[in-house]
Amino acid sequence: MLCGTIIATLNFSTPYLILKLVAYIKEGAVGLTWENVRPGVIYAGALCATQIVSYVLSEHMSYLNVLTGRRSSNAVIAFIYKKYSRVSPATNKDFNSGQIVNFVQVDAQRLFWISYQISNVVQLPLIFVVSFAASFYMFGYSFFAGLAVFMCAFVANFIIGRILRDVQKKVMKSKDGRMKVTTECVNNIKMIKLYSWQENFLQRIYRRRDIDVVNLRKAGFVTGLLIFFVYAFPSLLPVATFATYISLGQVLEYPQAVAALVLFGLLRVPLIQAPIFFGDLIQLRVSMKRIDKFCSSDEVQTCIKQLEPADHSSEFSLEIAGSYSWGFTSNAAATDKKDKTKGTGKGKEAEVKKGKQAKVEEEKKAVDEKKQLKKFIALKDVKLQVKKGEFLCIIGDVGSGKSSLLQAIIGDMIYVPQPEIDSFGGLDHWGTQAEFDSLKARLLGPDFKVDDKPIKIRGSVSYVEQGSWIQNMTIRDNIIFG
Repeated sequence: MLCGTIIATLNFSTPYLILKLVAYIKEGAVGLTWENVRPGVIYAGALCATQIVSYVLSEHMSYLNVLTGRRSSNAVIAFIYKKYSRVSPATNKDFNSGQIVNFVQVDAQRLFWISYQISNVVQLPLIFVVSFAASFYMFGYSFFAGLAVFMCAFVANFIIGRILRDVQKKVMKSKDGRMKVTTECVNNIKMIKLYSWQENFLQRIYRRRDIDVVNLRKAGFVTGLLIFFVYAFPSLLPVATFATYISLGQVLEYPQAVAALVLFGLLRVPLIQAPIFFGDLIQLRVSMKRIDKFCSSDEVQTCIKQLEPADHSSEFSLEIAGSYSWGFTSNAAATDKKDKTKGTGKGKEAEVKKGKQAKVEEEKKAVDEKKQLKKFIALKDVKLQVKKGEFLCIIGDVGSGKSSLLQAIIGDMIYVPQPEIDSFGGLDHWGTQAEFDSLKARLLGPDFKVDDKPIKIRGSVSYVEQGSWIQNMTIRDNIIFG
């Protein structure tokens, strides 16, 4: 803030020094004696010194802005990854890996650009006040014509900024949809090739991409309009001021015109920066709302596991008991509907809108629909004890709960204690979505605690997922990595 104030003060001294220097040259000193040239040397030296100091301080402030912006965005990215490690498929059904990629690569980077610009924008009130006061001092009431241009620019940029905010929301939503489908295809590319499903999934990606392109075109058009106004209005400011000043019968002197052009030149950069900053601020607000929604999502239950050293006196190295669920959201509300939009242009947008309305109606129907609690319990009254040194294999049919048991052991499923089941009305009770949401809030809330932890692990646990992760390394390195 102090550095920016010093830079603004040095920049505003430039029109004054130029005005004095031009007046000195216009007088025309007689003889090259020191007494005659001393004022000109002082003015020229002061002008050079202020520019050099202003440039050095500007570069230093830019370095600090980059450092602050990079630290801010990296902190947000680290927080996103930390949050992602504390959620599971049971607690997080609203965000997929494609959206997480967008959070890191797009949304978090907006914080960097805002942090980079913020110190310059803080100076804007001082710059505008001093510039308007100096302009009014030089041109009197004629400057109100330039001020009218400034107000028109502010209103126009404000309206366009609000439009850009709405378009930006649609752009980010379409990007999330495209990234979701693309990530799903990449993660399962082997199966897609084996079953020759390339064309089907390719068409799904193309349909998402077409919607994305439509929204990007709208965003590009609005951004182009914003840039046009950003550069057009600052050029009209001196034109309107000079034209009004001359039309009122005033004489525009050469020193006055030079100083005014320098002053308007200093005002030009803030007039360009302000709309761009507020446009970026609108985009940042959209991005931070998305990240905040993700960071506010439910986390796994951390109070259900008891970790003890391997040399514990108990004969069991692993114990798990109780009932576990993958969540309480109805299938109709949690499952994405197939994208059946076809055609191009307005017809496609109408189909998308109609599909959204149908989805909302289905979700409302799912909320009102009653379901039994036992339909959401994947593991019921599990009791497993593994002795030290015991080699155990679990065999069962597809969908019998083998993978769910492993997920429950590592704490990725929601533990539903028997008292909560009884207070709900039992496993056979038919409950609405509101009742299930209330149950979920109690189980995943900060006040949830259990006296006897259902999962007891003595020693360390290694978990190998079904989908293998083969890195771009040698076989030996992959095995050593684990």
